[in-house]
Amino acid sequence: MSSFISVKPLEPNEVKYRARDHLKILSDYALGRCLGEGSYAKVKEGVHIPSKQRVAIKIYSKRAIRKIEGGEASAQREIDIMRLLRHENIVSAREDFENHEKEKIYVVLEYVNGGTLQDLLERAPDSILPAQHARHIYRGLVAGLCYLQTEGIIHRDIKPDNLLMTPMGEVKITDFGVALKIDISDEKTLETFKWKSGDQGGSPAFQPPECQEIDYSSIPDLDEIGPLITKRDGKVAPLKLDVWSSGVVLYMMTVGKFPFESPNIISLFTNIARGKYTIPEWVQPDLTSLLKGVLQVDPDNRFTLEEIKKHTWFRKSSPKDDGTSPLLIDPIPSLFGNDEKTLLKILEDLQNKKEKNAKERPSEDTFTSVEDSE
Repeated sequence: MSSFISVKPLEPNEVKYRARDHLKILSDYALGRCLGEGSYAKVKEGVHIPSKQRVAIKIYSKRAIRKIEGGEASAQREIDIMRLLRHENIVSAREDFENHEKEKIYVVLEYVNGGTLQDLLERAPDSILPAQHARHIYRGLVAGLCYLQTEGIIHRDIKPDNLLMTPMGEVKITDFGVALKIDISDEKTLETFKWKSGDQGGSPAFQPPECQEIDYSSIPDLDEIGPLITKRDGKVAPLKLDVWSSGVVLYMMTVGKFPFESPNIISLFTNIARGKYTIPEWVQPDLTSLLKGVLQVDPDNRFTLEEIKKHTWFRKSSPKDDGTSPLLIDPIPSLFGNDEKTLLKILEDLQNKKEKNAKERPSEDTFTSVEDSE
């Protein structure tokens, strides 16, 4: 797997070691608690020791990647995409490096410490955000998606768990594990783009009908919807995929529940194929109009991002414009503390521990025998 990715290897004396409680040191970084975990990677909070800058570090296990069909290509694609992106509503990557001995790849990311949008919804009364706050978040999401489209990136897994929040209420798109890069300047590519059978897209509940792994023509009472989807023969409008998912997110923020509720997976897919959801009567007409536009079953009729930006609800004033209280979020707890004084003290303790261990074990690499658990 030496051709997996071009990254800076760690020198033997840079290998991580256990230093204090759950804190570890890795090259120029101190690692704290786990923020999230997937099939072949996990994300930990960290600090760049020389600059004292807080970061997040995504740790890929090449052993786990090799066990997944197409895993190497998928991880390579994700890292390549993260290297490209620079936008205020996208989590940015700072650098990456590799530990050959442990078969780990480390990608240093921007640290976003307000939790996820899903966390925010779970704390909100009735899981509904005030309209001004929902609009502000949706504007940030659409801005991020517009930028991704200009770079030819289709995220394919937009959902509240993949939208990070800053303490000041700004949203940032993260997790490009199933993202694709396409040539949006090539009309033929856009017209012939196919969702291949078995393609590992994002969470099914947030995917549009044309991307679901199901034969809609075999489902009773889908005389209109079934042919509409199956006649496309796997073809999708790639620039409309994330629009649908953003519409599901908007519905959740403003209505307080998932739009396509169902008791089982087949019923879920059927409801998605039909576009079967209910918008409560108390929802404002302009928001109802926007929700219907982004949740169109036929991608040819689904709103584009530019149409969303021109919509009446989208263009209304936000907290920054009308004096409404801004969305402020408590930072998530950190093993490094949430203030500068605590951070400096912890880093000082780590440095002292490192020097002490170096004196006690001068003939050994710095704790290279630490368990492979990060």
